[in-house]
Amino acid sequence: MRNQPGRPLAEGALRALAVNRNSPLPLYRQIKQALLAEIEQEHLGPGDRVPPEIELSKALGVSQITVIQALRELVKEGYLSRHRGRGTFVAGTVRQTVSVAMSDVSALTHQFFSQFMLGVEQEVQRSGAALQVFMTHGRSLQGAGPRALPSAGDRAGLIVCPAIPQDEVRHLTESGVLFVMVSTEYRDIKPPTVLSDDWSVGRRFGQYLVRKDCRRIGAILGLRRESGDPRTHLADRVLEGMRQAMGTDFGRVQERCIRRTDYTAETAQALMADLLAMREPPDGMVLFGDNAIRGAIEALRARGLPPGKPIVLVGYRDAPDKGAFPIPTLGHPVLEMGRRSVRLLNRIVRGERTGNPRVVVKPILDSLR
Repeated sequence: MRNQPGRPLAEGALRALAVNRNSPLPLYRQIKQALLAEIEQEHLGPGDRVPPEIELSKALGVSQITVIQALRELVKEGYLSRHRGRGTFVAGTVRQTVSVAMSDVSALTHQFFSQFMLGVEQEVQRSGAALQVFMTHGRSLQGAGPRALPSAGDRAGLIVCPAIPQDEVRHLTESGVLFVMVSTEYRDIKPPTVLSDDWSVGRRFGQYLVRKDCRRIGAILGLRRESGDPRTHLADRVLEGMRQAMGTDFGRVQERCIRRTDYTAETAQALMADLLAMREPPDGMVLFGDNAIRGAIEALRARGLPPGKPIVLVGYRDAPDKGAFPIPTLGHPVLEMGRRSVRLLNRIVRGERTGNPRVVVKPILDSLR
């Protein structure tokens, strides 16, 4: 009778493994064949945990290096899968679960997150895994309950979107959870991350507004930033890209014209109305997100001004769709970011040498030329 999924090889089966030092076959290949036989005879089944290297080396009277070499070959050939901090498991027909952590259920109705989850779902289905989405309801991941964090052999790992505080990331790392962050970088730590190429977006915006001879450039960014926040947000990366493109002319981007807000068209409309009421309003605006674009356009219309005149508007769309705005825009590649997040997580789960990778996804060329 074979083990229950997720349990280690039984002690009796472990004693049954042996090596023959008189055989011309290298020891690591003997160990590999013995473990493979256990799998093929279903003494070890999908999701079962293989004993730690130190335990196998003691039982077989060989070095840990020899055991590791055997396990590496089985991982490479797809018979086993490594899970950092949890051990080595038998691969197979058990459907691994990709978990996605979100802090607010309202995020699911936002175009950014709905498109992101569509990309995640497409890639999860393609890879034959299962998908779990859980809400932390504003709490930390530690406070979200023990079932939130992947721990069993059938859990591929965790995708975190939107961002969590830096101490939460450290907690995940120390807990041995396999995870991928989305859209946020940290100054002090570098976990596996999938980012949009917001720097190039900023560069294109800067170049476009300079060509339009804009002298006072402002921005409405659909994001609040807390004082002392150790994260680098996508809006900050857009501004950095503008700084790179404009060089000494970046002074045209006036701090008093940069407004940060939440993701509602109403607040963006109010901020745009405030900017229009300034003695010297901006003559060029970068609008971050669909609601910022909608709010700014409504503020102009309320004054009887057509979109783009007398203020040149450019926008960074949450996700391109069949709808169109009457201003030049670039599209946020969230659908592809969802797919890339699952691919990166799968690479980490398979034990590939990824380090702490930083995957950057190019923006979608929308209507900005």
